[in-house]
Amino acid sequence: MARRSRGALLPAVSQARPRRGELYRALRDAILDGRIAARERLPSSRQAARDYGVSRGLVEEVFAQLGDEGFLERTVGRGTFVSARISPRRRSPANVPRNGGAPVRPSTRGLALVDGANCREPPALRPFNAGVADTSAFPFATWQRLVARAQRTLGRDALGFADPRGLHDLRAAVARYLAQFRNLDCSADEVVIFNSAQQAVLALALLLLERGDAV
Repeated sequence: MARRSRGALLPAVSQARPRRGELYRALRDAILDGRIAARERLPSSRQAARDYGVSRGLVEEVFAQLGDEGFLERTVGRGTFVSARISPRRRSPANVPRNGGAPVRPSTRGLALVDGANCREPPALRPFNAGVADTSAFPFATWQRLVARAQRTLGRDALGFADPRGLHDLRAAVARYLAQFRNLDCSADEVVIFNSAQQAVLALALLLLERGDAV
């Protein structure tokens, strides 16, 4: 498992307590492959030693060797950074198997989905961009207060797998709202919570439409 610390994402090693050479090769390869980018800050040797379960002295030796070889730049009071002069080595394309077999090509359906612009965010947001919310109007303070209340009320059990229709209490609250303000008589079992309007439209299309139907 990769380790997250204060700084760059440290590469994983095969051993629970890596030896000096294993840690050196893992960090060097991560820098050469671009997984730790140039100018990116590494965690302190103390934090890295704690993450890897090794002595701080071992990490200092590895950092010092990488510094002597030009991979790292260390400045007192600032920290340890990947050298700006490091250029990542060229890597094999992700779709080429390591055993030398034929490249893996996406399906026709996958290529069609990639070619569509529906999942691409515009480089610069303009008025009336589809699917882009106006975050300036979002009540962040209210949202944070309600999220904190939900965490206190629901506890750890709410993080497990749940009813795919959504939290029952939320669906019940929606049903009560519809009854009181929209004069729509329904129960919680008839309410489904979606992540977005697009997900809801997709589900309705799958349930109600056949291929070739005019919409």
